[in-house]
Amino acid sequence: MTRTEPAGGAEIAELTGIVDLAAYPAATRNFVGRELPHPGAQLSRFDQHEGLRH
Repeated sequence: MTRTEPAGGAEIAELTGIVDLAAYPAATRNFVGRELPHPGAQLSRFDQHEGLRH
């Protein structure tokens, strides 16, 4: 299943032009997302700073 819209409160960004993808096949794209964690989710130290799950 492919989502075209992020889940409620989530954000997505394309990093394709920022990250070096030379070692990957042509036409490879890179995306990152963040969202509100579900109740009881374990967050990494990185995620605890903003309270969002990446």
